[in-house]
Amino acid sequence: MRVINFAVAALALTGMIALPVPSAAATDNSYPTSQIQSPESGGANLRACPSLPSHGTSTNACGVIDWLPNGTPVRMVCSTDGNAPIEGLSPRWFWVTLLDGLYNGYSGYVWSELVAGQTRTNQCDGHRYDYAPAGPKLRVEPGQSAPSGFRYAITLTGYPAHKNIIVTCHDSADPAGFWTFTITTDAAGSAYTDRQCWSGAGPNYWVTADGVASSAITW
Repeated sequence: MRVINFAVAALALTGMIALPVPSAAATDNSYPTSQIQSPESGGANLRACPSLPSHGTSTNACGVIDWLPNGTPVRMVCSTDGNAPIEGLSPRWFWVTLLDGLYNGYSGYVWSELVAGQTRTNQCDGHRYDYAPAGPKLRVEPGQSAPSGFRYAITLTGYPAHKNIIVTCHDSADPAGFWTFTITTDAAGSAYTDRQCWSGAGPNYWVTADGVASSAITW
């Protein structure tokens, strides 16, 4: 029973796998879209640099930002040559921006051999570090088990400090929203809660806050 508010990842071979989810926001069609495609591994890792970590490296150098399942839409921004993950193959990597999933809007490097529908890009102007999109960001993940489905684990970042933010929980059964509450950001403009709403009426679940919508996830 859901609460109702009546008041109002080595490249494509190793690394952590994030939950693949659909996006709640419409894809921006103003630029050509490419897709992740790897017949062998089922996806690719979005990395922080155009290379795999050096053998024996235990730091986050060239670490995995996200796992991108096959079919994930990306926008190719620029290209650069790094180290080929497989000897004898292309050293080309693309700096791409994600157009779907839990990290929709984030950017990073993907090996060119794992990008289908490639578009013409310019050379990257030096190493890039702008992984996270600018502005407020809103994320929902499955929290603890609830009487039906899971609780919404909601994270807000990039909002004004010490501000009351109105958040609404949505699901497939109630796309207009079924529970609204207010949360206050801290001095860094961040906030977190997993105590406000839950649902099992999927398959899609997402939240909105002050005009910002999270990507939808499934459980």
